[in-house]
Amino acid sequence: MEILIPDTVKKLLYSYHVSTWTNEVQLSIFNMIELLIDLIAVRLSYRPVPVQLLETLAMLFDCDSVFQLKHKNKPYEYSFDQTLGDRVLATPPASSIFSVHHQKDTYGWLCQIINRFVLKNGIKNLRKQFQDEQRLTALEYHALLMPFVNCMNYLIKARYRQLFSKEIDQVLDYIEDLNEENFKENSINDAFELLSILRKIYSSARSNCVEHVNKVYLNLILKMVTLSNFDAKMNSLNELAKIIEDSILIPHNVITKYIIKNSILWKVLEGNIDQKQYMGKVRILMDFIAPHISKKEIEKIWKMQHGRSFVSVVHLFTLITSAAAKFNLEQINHLIGCIYKSWKIETASAQEKLIVLLSVIGRQCKQESIGQYSIIKRDLNSLIGIHQGDLTAEQTDIIVQTPERKPISMTIAKGTVEIQIGDITAQKVDVIVGSSSSHILKRAIMNAAGSDVQMAYAKEYKSNPDSLTLSISSGQLPCKRIFFVKWEPNTDKEVLQQSIVDLIWNVIQNIILYKFTSVAFPAIGCGKHGCSKEILVKTMVREIKNQLKMRNLPLTVKFVIEPGQPEIYDEFCKQVLSSQEDLSTSNSHELPSTWVQSTENRNNQCRINHSARE
Repeated sequence: MEILIPDTVKKLLYSYHVSTWTNEVQLSIFNMIELLIDLIAVRLSYRPVPVQLLETLAMLFDCDSVFQLKHKNKPYEYSFDQTLGDRVLATPPASSIFSVHHQKDTYGWLCQIINRFVLKNGIKNLRKQFQDEQRLTALEYHALLMPFVNCMNYLIKARYRQLFSKEIDQVLDYIEDLNEENFKENSINDAFELLSILRKIYSSARSNCVEHVNKVYLNLILKMVTLSNFDAKMNSLNELAKIIEDSILIPHNVITKYIIKNSILWKVLEGNIDQKQYMGKVRILMDFIAPHISKKEIEKIWKMQHGRSFVSVVHLFTLITSAAAKFNLEQINHLIGCIYKSWKIETASAQEKLIVLLSVIGRQCKQESIGQYSIIKRDLNSLIGIHQGDLTAEQTDIIVQTPERKPISMTIAKGTVEIQIGDITAQKVDVIVGSSSSHILKRAIMNAAGSDVQMAYAKEYKSNPDSLTLSISSGQLPCKRIFFVKWEPNTDKEVLQQSIVDLIWNVIQNIILYKFTSVAFPAIGCGKHGCSKEILVKTMVREIKNQLKMRNLPLTVKFVIEPGQPEIYDEFCKQVLSSQEDLSTSNSHELPSTWVQSTENRNNQCRINHSARE
């Protein structure tokens, strides 16, 4: 019941086909909703907490569902007011009742099912669940609070506060009492999801107490940052990144004071700085707090590289480079002083790295401030001048040949193709693509996405080992989904080309299915497979161009090249900027290799194994 009902309800309430159904069908659905309300109200009188059914109740009460939006002008049946008296919980907004047009946006059906839930003792039974002798989990608390979050505008706020104030305080106490053992027992993300629900409730029903919820939220982040658990640290950094990027949640001045007062930056720098995905989140924090970092702290960060692994040093340099663009002139001067001190005592190979670092800092600062860039340029020239006699030809080449590779883009029909150097796991797109043949890429994506994604992939692969595409949730990544596509390298030119055509076609089909508008590809096959990079890149870009042109898709396609692969980046740029004329000679218009063409009726057919998921 708790599996089938939620799925059925979701299809009935959120399908865009709702608007095409007849009035008779619409009324039948409403009658089914009323019966389901009765069922959930009764089920709540028993243990354990029916999490799935409560999530279903939240869908039924969602004023933004397609079904409720279609029927937002339905009149409200005021007989409930007479029956319930002061127990009435929902009522149409006064602005809709007394509007010129009358009954405009009354959400009469929504208010009726909420009050029906009250009538059937649903509220009474729901509140009893909070009194369970066994400690409830964050997931259960979340389910108990969720039903009314998406219909707050149609509730009588005073009545809601009267009913649930005690329970809301109970949930806040639960969050404040969480410790490391609790994080091991439960999904770490559940606690933040629960807080997110609480903040919505407070914003609507207890607006004078929002500051207290924010304090609890920030304290939970602080608590998790200090834990040794990697997932806890990553989740806390994810939440910190959210509030930094969205100043509406918590004002930036409040966040800044909190970070400085609690030394958050130093707590996170004590963590896994050798982990790429971890440092990606630290970078957001570092960039945000950069203008407030003291000279002493700049020096401390610079010295952190000593005794570290090569990977950790690279990550620290990336962190410093990014933050330098936000520094003021005094901070920039002090950073250059730190670099100069290191220059005097370092080996020739280390000096090369410092030259590159200073060059990159200069480019970053040029984008932010011409004044900062001038100082960097001056000091770089000073270093070169002072040590001119010691510079090798290779070091001089590094200074001259450290070009800035900016992202490029080209419009194809309604779509766009972009080439950039970066991290595939950091792309803010609808979906990123990974290859099953690249264990390095697959591991990098999974490590960045978190343990939940690793388990989801293993489960999906076990269920569908022959599937061409495994679609997995994104976990901690900024994208919405991850497509792991089945692809194998091949030394045969024609087979290799066709395999890329198949891969692109398969991905595009799934993008259309999910109604996505943006995708990021890595440079598939351009690593250690030994395949022709020219053929791979040319076929990949040509097929994407062809798909965008042929299907007229409003799709943004990114090719994300790893740092340290300038020749791959240049090849992608060359192919993207090449003439459109070569599309006509491409074999990319051909169907994927799994398709054949019938000679009898000229229909396209696809051969599918009877056991395959397709």
